[in-house]
Amino acid sequence: MTLLYLDSFDSYAADADLNTRWTRNGGAFTYATTGRSGSGKALSILAEGRLERALNNEAVVYFGFAYKAPALAGAAAPNWLRLVESGTVQCSLGLLPNTLQPAFKRGTTTTIAVAPRLFRIGVWYYIEGKMTVANTLSTAGLILKVNGETWLQVDSGDSQVSVNAYANSFTFGSADSSNLGAYPLYDDFYILNDSGPAPYNTFLGDLRVDTIRPNGNGTTSNFTGSDADSVDNYLHIDDVDPDGDSSYIESQTVGHIDLHTLESLAVTPATIFGVQPVSIAKKTDTGPRTASHVLRTGATNYTSSAFSPSNGSYLGFPAIWEENPNTVVPWVNADITGLESGIKVET
Repeated sequence: MTLLYLDSFDSYAADADLNTRWTRNGGAFTYATTGRSGSGKALSILAEGRLERALNNEAVVYFGFAYKAPALAGAAAPNWLRLVESGTVQCSLGLLPNTLQPAFKRGTTTTIAVAPRLFRIGVWYYIEGKMTVANTLSTAGLILKVNGETWLQVDSGDSQVSVNAYANSFTFGSADSSNLGAYPLYDDFYILNDSGPAPYNTFLGDLRVDTIRPNGNGTTSNFTGSDADSVDNYLHIDDVDPDGDSSYIESQTVGHIDLHTLESLAVTPATIFGVQPVSIAKKTDTGPRTASHVLRTGATNYTSSAFSPSNGSYLGFPAIWEENPNTVVPWVNADITGLESGIKVET
């Protein structure tokens, strides 16, 4: 699998929610903003705020996100996507100061190449990039696409700062504190590497990342709800925004599975690139505990690799299925209509 992470930004209502799935690097964030499609949410990042997630020593990544600028960048122009190796920024994509002109940079300040076009204020764009970490870039080492059109291609130069030609984390969404309250919006984020088969080794194109939530009982209901029974467990985890210990399901029994039916997609997509269940989970006792995601499709349960919740603190654990594991071909809308999703206690 080469899809690394997806985010619709639809499930955040406070910093604590964002903290379950990202590491926040300063700044401030707003959450009650209408998304690009007119439903769901978009994320607004204020005052040089950045979000960080780990990578597995990637030399090449592709990424995409929707972006709307409410004002010109200021003197501290944002760098949207930074590839980082052990704290050292290798290269970045962002804006030039005091403009809306995008550029690739070595580190965060040394310009590699500048696009000959500018964004307009108040317009949603879908931005995609290819970024390669290398002291000597080869043909198409860096690419910027906007709404599917290539704005910039870099065939030579240096995009590596540390001694290692890879990144082990990335940061996303640096805002510009000099915008004095007018901050950009972000939506529909994806990132992948180049190691898999097509189409998962290149640009995916302008896409939507939609959040669908539980709306009914699935085939198995082994967990106990916060109301002390196992009836209609989906009602405890269908929150638009996570509500912590107000409602939840739980089990300490190895092998227990809780499954739930899901909402339909808001649109019928031509292509579904992947399904990413996310569990917001914690453990409540000492000692090692692990769980896994479960998808039920074609009357068969399929489990993800195990994850390890922390004691007393909720964290988000995503997993990605690029194909329907039952048919071993890309997902279609009918698969999502009949899909059940849930969680299993592994240890």
